[in-house]
Amino acid sequence: LTMAQAVVQGQDEDQQEADETSRHLSSPLQPAPVIARQLAELTRHVLGCQRLGIQTVEPETELLRPLAVTGLSPEQERQWWFEQLQQEVHLSDGADPALLKRLLAGEVLQLDLTQPPYQDLPNPYNIRQMLIAPMLLGNQLVGLLSLDYGGLDHTYTKEEIDLTAAVARLVTLVIERERLLRERTEAEARTLALQEANRRMTDFLSIAGHEIRTPLTTMKGNIQLAKRSLTKLLRQEAAPS
Repeated sequence: LTMAQAVVQGQDEDQQEADETSRHLSSPLQPAPVIARQLAELTRHVLGCQRLGIQTVEPETELLRPLAVTGLSPEQERQWWFEQLQQEVHLSDGADPALLKRLLAGEVLQLDLTQPPYQDLPNPYNIRQMLIAPMLLGNQLVGLLSLDYGGLDHTYTKEEIDLTAAVARLVTLVIERERLLRERTEAEARTLALQEANRRMTDFLSIAGHEIRTPLTTMKGNIQLAKRSLTKLLRQEAAPS
């Protein structure tokens, strides 16, 4: 219910929450958005897992980007962010095409990291079984939600898998909502910036026009005086002695 409410209303991102997030995070290079961290914590609480991570997938490049992680110690989280930011991993890098196809079909994957072909891969958190749920927006894969129970042997029930899939869909809606709101805010800021730039240009042209007219008026007056003087002088020279 709390997650569904977040879809409709969003979550407050007050300064206290942002400061708290910054203290626990990880990397000054990539502070997790407050909304993403709140979602990760809430999702971990709902699913009852030990660790949970959220990554987004860039549609054009399929580049995986870290969004939030929870269930790690502060030191582990800093290390996680550092590693995530140091590498550029694409969705298709070394991935089994059959698994990708299943993700795109909306299937939640259950991986046993103690079995081939995963047992020889780096496993700093001693994870045994992992769930990976696709975050789909229509037919577009926009992210991945992964969770585990660490070194414990855990058999995921059908109810857990179904709940994970449902939660992943809610997380997708919340994150997409926040992204659209951010884009709208940025667009409005650009519009305001453009309006301000146009106003400044109008003011500049008005001032410049005034500054140019002032010397031109003086020059015009001097030319008229010179013309009169010249006309008078020519008349004097043309007059009979």
